Amino acid sequence: MENIKIGDTVTLQSPFDSKRQYTVLEINGNYVTLHLAGQRKNLVIYIKCIKGKQ
Repeated sequence: MENIKIGDTVTLQSPFDSKRQYTVLEINGNYVTLHLAGQRKNLVIYIKCIKGKQ
């Protein structure tokens, strides 16, 4: 996996929805806070669930 930085656009690995593109808001250890355009809530997910940058 590539180095992920704040502001990057990423997708998630299966079994998560791999078609949507999320923006990285925060990186905290092994967890990443992601934002999906049009949503009010953010997603906090384990960094190994990220497929890669777009």
